[in-house]
Amino acid sequence: MLNKNILFREKIVEILLQLLKYGELTESEIAKKTDLSYSHVIKVLKKMIKEDIIAKEKSGRTQKITFSVKGSIIARRFKEIYGKLGYLENKEKEIVATGG
Repeated sequence: MLNKNILFREKIVEILLQLLKYGELTESEIAKKTDLSYSHVIKVLKKMIKEDIIAKEKSGRTQKITFSVKGSIIARRFKEIYGKLGYLENKEKEIVATGG
Protein backbone atom coordinates (compact mmCIF):
# COMPACT_ATOMS: atom_id res chain seq x y z
CA MET A 1 0.00 0.00 0.00
CA LEU A 2 1.17 3.49 -0.88
CA ASN A 3 2.46 5.60 1.99
CA LYS A 4 0.13 8.63 2.05
CA ASN A 5 2.66 10.69 4.02
CA ILE A 6 4.83 10.86 0.91
CA LEU A 7 2.21 12.24 -1.44
CA PHE A 8 0.20 14.72 0.56
CA ARG A 9 2.87 17.35 1.07
CA GLU A 10 3.08 20.45 -1.08
CA LYS A 11 6.75 20.10 -2.03
CA ILE A 12 6.29 16.45 -2.96
CA VAL A 13 3.49 17.43 -5.31
CA GLU A 14 5.73 20.16 -6.73
CA ILE A 15 8.36 17.53 -7.51
CA LEU A 16 5.73 15.43 -9.27
CA LEU A 17 4.44 18.40 -11.26
CA GLN A 18 7.96 19.44 -12.31
CA LEU A 19 8.68 15.91 -13.51
CA LEU A 20 5.38 15.91 -15.36
CA LYS A 21 6.27 19.22 -17.02
CA TYR A 22 9.83 18.30 -18.05
CA GLY A 23 9.59 14.50 -18.40
CA GLU A 24 12.92 13.80 -16.76
CA LEU A 25 15.20 15.79 -14.49
CA THR A 26 18.39 15.28 -12.53
CA GLU A 27 18.31 15.46 -8.75
CA SER A 28 19.97 18.89 -8.77
CA GLU A 29 17.50 20.21 -11.37
CA ILE A 30 14.63 19.09 -9.14
CA ALA A 31 16.21 20.87 -6.16
CA LYS A 32 16.52 24.12 -8.13
CA LYS A 33 13.03 23.99 -9.63
CA THR A 34 11.33 23.20 -6.31
CA ASP A 35 13.50 25.43 -4.11
CA LEU A 36 14.41 22.49 -1.87
CA SER A 37 17.84 21.59 -0.58
CA TYR A 38 19.67 18.92 -2.55
CA SER A 39 19.89 16.66 0.51
CA HIS A 40 16.15 16.93 1.13
CA VAL A 41 15.43 16.10 -2.51
CA ILE A 42 17.63 13.00 -2.29
CA LYS A 43 15.82 11.84 0.85
CA VAL A 44 12.39 12.36 -0.71
CA LEU A 45 13.35 10.73 -4.01
CA LYS A 46 14.58 7.61 -2.20
CA LYS A 47 11.16 7.25 -0.58
CA MET A 48 9.43 7.83 -3.90
CA ILE A 49 11.60 5.18 -5.57
CA LYS A 50 10.76 2.74 -2.77
CA GLU A 51 7.04 3.41 -3.35
CA ASP A 52 7.50 2.88 -7.13
CA ILE A 53 6.42 6.42 -7.99
CA ILE A 54 9.64 7.34 -9.80
CA ALA A 55 12.70 5.59 -11.20
CA LYS A 56 16.33 6.55 -11.69
CA GLU A 57 17.78 6.01 -15.12
CA LYS A 58 21.47 6.35 -15.81
CA SER A 59 22.26 8.48 -18.83
CA GLY A 60 26.00 8.63 -19.31
CA ARG A 61 27.47 10.16 -16.16
CA THR A 62 24.18 11.60 -14.98
CA GLN A 63 21.15 9.99 -13.44
CA LYS A 64 17.76 11.16 -14.64
CA ILE A 65 14.64 10.86 -12.55
CA THR A 66 11.57 9.66 -14.47
CA PHE A 67 8.10 8.42 -13.61
CA SER A 68 6.99 4.88 -13.18
CA VAL A 69 3.59 4.16 -14.71
CA LYS A 70 1.99 4.56 -11.28
CA GLY A 71 3.83 7.83 -10.67
CA SER A 72 2.73 9.26 -14.00
CA ILE A 73 -0.91 8.54 -13.20
CA ILE A 74 -0.59 10.08 -9.73
CA ALA A 75 1.11 13.22 -11.10
CA ARG A 76 -1.54 13.73 -13.79
CA ARG A 77 -4.28 13.43 -11.16
CA PHE A 78 -2.58 15.99 -8.90
CA LYS A 79 -2.19 18.35 -11.86
CA GLU A 80 -5.89 18.00 -12.62
CA ILE A 81 -6.88 18.62 -8.98
CA TYR A 82 -4.50 21.55 -8.53
CA GLY A 83 -5.70 23.02 -11.83
CA LYS A 84 -9.32 22.86 -10.71
CA LEU A 85 -8.42 24.56 -7.46
CA GLY A 86 -6.58 27.35 -9.29
CA TYR A 87 -3.34 26.43 -7.53
CA LEU A 88 -1.33 26.06 -10.73
CA GLU A 89 -2.24 29.55 -11.95
CA ASN A 90 -1.20 31.05 -8.60
CA LYS A 91 2.06 29.10 -8.63
CA GLU A 92 2.94 30.33 -12.13
CA LYS A 93 2.28 33.93 -11.04
CA GLU A 94 4.60 33.43 -8.05
CA ILE A 95 7.36 32.11 -10.32
CA VAL A 96 7.05 35.08 -12.70
CA ALA A 97 6.98 37.59 -9.83
CA THR A 98 10.12 36.18 -8.20
CA GLY A 99 11.96 35.66 -11.46
CA GLY A 100 12.34 31.93 -10.76
